[in-house]
Amino acid sequence: MNRSNVLAKRRRSLYCSVRDEQRRPRRAAGQTVLSTTLSDLCRAGAMRTASADRRHLMALLVYLVLFTNNTTRCLEELIWEGRKNGIMECLRTSFRTAEIVCGGFDIRNSPKRFIENLGPRARLQWRRCTVIEGDVRLILMTRDNMTQEDFNVAIMPNLREITGSVLVFQVVGLESLGALFPNLRIIRGNGLVYNYALVLFQNPNLREINLANLTEISKGGVRIVNNGELCYVNTILWSQLCREEDAHIVIEGNRDPMLCSEKCTDATNDAFCAQHTNSEGPSKACWNGENCQLECSEKNLACNTTMETPFCCHRRCVGGCIGPTDRDCYACREVIYQGQCLDKCPKGLYELGHRRCINQEECISRHPVKDEVTGDILRYKALDAEGSCVLKCPTGYEEDPNDDRKCVLCQGVCLKKCFGGDVRSLAEAAQFKGCNIVLGPLDIMMQRNVAGKLEEYLGDIREITHYLKVSFSPSFVSLNMLKNLRIIRGQELWNDKYALSVFENEHLSKLWNFTAGEEKLHIENGKLQFHNNPNLCYRTIVELVEIAKSWKLKLNDDLSDRTRSFCDGIHSTQA
Repeated sequence: MNRSNVLAKRRRSLYCSVRDEQRRPRRAAGQTVLSTTLSDLCRAGAMRTASADRRHLMALLVYLVLFTNNTTRCLEELIWEGRKNGIMECLRTSFRTAEIVCGGFDIRNSPKRFIENLGPRARLQWRRCTVIEGDVRLILMTRDNMTQEDFNVAIMPNLREITGSVLVFQVVGLESLGALFPNLRIIRGNGLVYNYALVLFQNPNLREINLANLTEISKGGVRIVNNGELCYVNTILWSQLCREEDAHIVIEGNRDPMLCSEKCTDATNDAFCAQHTNSEGPSKACWNGENCQLECSEKNLACNTTMETPFCCHRRCVGGCIGPTDRDCYACREVIYQGQCLDKCPKGLYELGHRRCINQEECISRHPVKDEVTGDILRYKALDAEGSCVLKCPTGYEEDPNDDRKCVLCQGVCLKKCFGGDVRSLAEAAQFKGCNIVLGPLDIMMQRNVAGKLEEYLGDIREITHYLKVSFSPSFVSLNMLKNLRIIRGQELWNDKYALSVFENEHLSKLWNFTAGEEKLHIENGKLQFHNNPNLCYRTIVELVEIAKSWKLKLNDDLSDRTRSFCDGIHSTQA
């Protein structure tokens, strides 16, 4: 008899044995209700219910909801092994790690009114949410008599993950962000507020952040400014939480640390407390007097501190875990499927939002999204080649003119257009990945050495309709991150003059490496400006000018002496 037949034969007797486990001591919260429900289901007879018997029908519905994903796998292992013990442990594990996905939200004026407007079903769902797919906004709640109690109606006790960003702006009465999101473990930063994944700005009563379970901000930085009562903000290692190398961290205008008692004297799990150094020497990094910042002994791994002996989680986990395997994660480093964290989705499924796997029907039936920049209505597309569910077709593909839920291979040249903008971080640069034509200017200013990643994100750009500006990027040694740039149209110019402006780049020594016979860069309109690039040879600029005779460059006006590197002997050569 094969495995599936054995499983089918044993399933009913094993499920009904929950009644025996119900009588065991030390039942977990909710265990009695669940066991009774399953017991009712067994009495209904081998998964059959009479339509007239509402109790049995409800039992079946509860069964269908609960026995899914990781719960099913766990139970089937018990069935295969012929064991009746441990069923409730499967269920407890499922309850602690199961996902309930909700959308982003924007609370303004009054949290109570927001919750009341949700309706009873949505209010119940609110408290059960474990994942917010989108952004969290708490803004403009300025009534003078608001207190922390006003926010109790909006507590999300089970929330572990936010895929977008968190913005708290001008909120009166809120004293602790952790009181709202006590179990938040990861902010992915897939959508940012001006490069920041966490922004706390002008909140007069905020005393502590206390997101004690937060262990990762995947993309973007942190901006915590002008919160006059806020303590325990300089005691957190934000650079450790933020996983991007160039993440901006701005902490200013909060309560004077000298007026705060910023020691975590009562912290538990000392072995997993991160350490930081202040004027008094090394001490524990703390969220408040009781909770330290968690850090696993093995770099970049999540940690479990709920057991008597803490341990590092599986490499596929982020934000903590309840056990050592990739089925015990609170959140996944890559994707989740049927309760298990995986490196990529199984064949035939599609990755959605860089975090979970869905089938084709689930992908194309998702609600359309309005593009905030263009106003276009975008529909989800199941892309077989990459195994992903996307709103926009990737490089080499274009939207099927006959079906906006499909991407098709381009016939010949396939040009992807995107709107211009600033590049101050890798998160902003990533918006240009696969882009061929930039509609507008491209303004690059990068403080950190991320040239390799920039080439990945900007390397497909062939055309810029306005101007290119590269400034205050001390790590740049060349402009080869724009290796395929061939035309700058200059339809609008920097300072009404320049199509290409390059200044204050300390280590810039080369521009582009064009090979013989290769199509060269061309500028249709505008001038060039090179200022204060001390390692850039004058002749390198002249060679670039000679590529297209139509360019006009007045060296005395547009080329500073500090740009003329000593490799040229510095002569005031005229064009």
